[in-house]
Amino acid sequence: QDDRWEVIRRPFRATPKTGDVRNIFGRDKPWLPTTSSSPLQKHVVVVPVKHLEFRAAKFDVSLREAPLWATLAMHTILSRLVMCHWTVCNERFPTFHPAYRPPDELDLELLGRPRTFKGRPRLPPCCIDVATWDEVPPLDESEEDAIVAREYTGCCLSCHRDVRSELQKLQKVDPNAQECDVIPLRGWQNRMDPCYRFPRHDLADLFASATVTEARFIALEHMQIDFVTVSTGLHKFRKNIISFPQSIDKAARRHGLLRGYRVGDRVNSSRGPGADVDRAPVRALDASAEARQQYTTDKDGYLVFPATVTRVEGVERVFLKYDEGGDEEFCERVEWLAPRVQMPWHPEQLRGQFVIMLTQNVRHGDAIEGLEVRWHLVWKILKALTALPDLYPHVTCGLPWRFGGSMDEPMHRWYDPKH
Repeated sequence: QDDRWEVIRRPFRATPKTGDVRNIFGRDKPWLPTTSSSPLQKHVVVVPVKHLEFRAAKFDVSLREAPLWATLAMHTILSRLVMCHWTVCNERFPTFHPAYRPPDELDLELLGRPRTFKGRPRLPPCCIDVATWDEVPPLDESEEDAIVAREYTGCCLSCHRDVRSELQKLQKVDPNAQECDVIPLRGWQNRMDPCYRFPRHDLADLFASATVTEARFIALEHMQIDFVTVSTGLHKFRKNIISFPQSIDKAARRHGLLRGYRVGDRVNSSRGPGADVDRAPVRALDASAEARQQYTTDKDGYLVFPATVTRVEGVERVFLKYDEGGDEEFCERVEWLAPRVQMPWHPEQLRGQFVIMLTQNVRHGDAIEGLEVRWHLVWKILKALTALPDLYPHVTCGLPWRFGGSMDEPMHRWYDPKH
């Protein structure tokens, strides 16, 4: 009651006494009339505008019910997209949920234009429609699960129609031909999967950690391309200009990038025996007097543990047998090792601290200096590209890297010394 304001018509007369408001309003004057469009109440409460919530639209427009339902359907379809990994072509791209698929009347290019092509084997290149699902996505999902699209597997419509078309051709020759006898156009049997038998769990982080400069340094060719800047400030690819080869093999042989460790090599480790691969090096100040007496100390203040390489696992890890560790093998990262027999020249290079400095020309002829290439990372990537199938037996299972290849071919075909 105390916070209410009283609405009056106008002040009656000013009071002669300061602070006396008993006679400031007329008591015999009528109130302002109220109308249906702007009614005035006798008692009101003043509330700040920032504490009010709008309950009406800014624009008073008349909307039809059908477009409103169509808008709701559109946002529902877009909010229920899923990520698909196709098992035939090994592609990954988003597609529509089977329960929230746009109707065929729209004739979308992303769905292969079902009204136009009507089951033809040839589809647009951007078709993302699904033929079969290995696991159908659930119909109802919570709002938390719908924030990030889940990944499902299956066969895309393009591969499905291609396999059916080739199967019909095979059955004309051999009536007993089955679907497993067909070689898909985009399948690994047709050498269309560049990551076929790639040890993703072992080398995915290694390749992802390389910078653009390091990737260009390892690349066999450099390509110059032409871009056009549109009015919005975005760059659009227009055409290739030139592509020229790069002689990375000479630099790799000169600096010993592909040398690596082999079984029987004598190495030094600063971390010593231990089960943890990421264990810290052993400082001479923290070691016991007996350990300092038994092992030598390098220039960085770490103990040097002599060992022998017994097994090589990939390009990042080796197994060692320490001289004072008995017959037990311990896993060690290659960047923590150094050859036990070192030449007197280039000791920084042999210790893994060699950094290649590059320069790059820009438009006005000025050179950008300070482009660094990490030695140990480049070495491991080149070793992975030239690795033979025997180096990753858990991935290749005694088979070549590529379908129809040989066991003496490296992981990347064009990094073979024969080419």
